[in-house]
Amino acid sequence: MSKNSRCNSSKKENNINVNKPKTVIIMAIVNKGILDGFSGAVGTVVGSKWNGRYVMRSRAIEVKNANTEEQVKQRNFFKELGKATRGISKEMLRALYPTEVTGLSRRNLLSRQIAACATDEGDAKTLDFSRITSLGNGPVGAGSLQSATITDATAVTLPWDVSEIEYDAGNSNAIIVLFNQTHKAVTLVNTNVLAEAGTATLNLKDFAQAGDQLYYYATVATKGKVSARGFGSFVIKTRAEK
Repeated sequence: MSKNSRCNSSKKENNINVNKPKTVIIMAIVNKGILDGFSGAVGTVVGSKWNGRYVMRSRAIEVKNANTEEQVKQRNFFKELGKATRGISKEMLRALYPTEVTGLSRRNLLSRQIAACATDEGDAKTLDFSRITSLGNGPVGAGSLQSATITDATAVTLPWDVSEIEYDAGNSNAIIVLFNQTHKAVTLVNTNVLAEAGTATLNLKDFAQAGDQLYYYATVATKGKVSARGFGSFVIKTRAEK
């Protein structure tokens, strides 16, 4: 292959427009060798005569569009998912997942579970936290999803129901799992209030602001036996229309 041939081939490859399917052909002049003078296809190579010289070229390769609507939608969703879980610390992850699953990090498991609550409508795929009832491998019956609209982020009063949770009464503080639907974010708040108290007033100014829509549930830290729901339990509400 001559120097000019190599340069021309490089230019053709670099000028591919990824937004439109295009046929790419790489060509070289055959001077001497076992392929000198051959015509026709051999595997992925095609031989022919051009301007009095024998040449060989690759079979046409169609470059597919890398920016279809579905691909763009999926990339945007992954960005949203990454942003939603960014504020979850290692300590929070250990509270959600007392036992670590083999071959999968707690953070990756969290991302997988939260991604399951997505809604996909036409050209948009987004997280819908209203579909969550619990995540992680917390206590049996962990959490009954409730909602709240923030009026004052510095003093948010949240009631909860832990009547279905198995825990050590009088010795277990409530952990609130919060989902900010407005800004697509998730966090945990370890309270100093006993789970059976059923309510707490929290300062959420670093997580929410006035007007934000929150979903949340209460749980407690677990030790020893993992929930009977199974490791990494996750429940999504079944909607009537579905």
